Amino acid sequence: MDKKDPTQTYEERMKRFYHYMDTKGMNEEWIETCYGDLRVTIEALADYRDIIKAKLEENQWDGFQRAAWECRMAKLEQIQRRLETSIGYDRDIQMIICQKGKGKQTDIGEDALNLLMSRGAK
Repeated sequence: MDKKDPTQTYEERMKRFYHYMDTKGMNEEWIETCYGDLRVTIEALADYRDIIKAKLEENQWDGFQRAAWECRMAKLEQIQRRLETSIGYDRDIQMIICQKGKGKQTDIGEDALNLLMSRGAK
């Protein structure tokens, strides 16, 4: 993002504009969005691609069906990577960080329940 302008509100600073060309009318168009929305879009594209990949492995499709779904998966990944590059986000790195964080957490549910029961008995 550009330097922060103190006269702008938080929402104004968080807006991102993406430019594209409408191929039918050759009109320039702009999409106004924010970093969080793009992150959700990236995650959705990656999740959809993972679902397709699992279905391909599960169904053992051959021929045209498999080729069509693989082509769609490649296009989804291309769009995902383009969006990641544009906002400086890497989902693969975020998934690694998330997995590391999951390993550190312990289940305190039983301990909390025992503590609650012991306090209730007093």
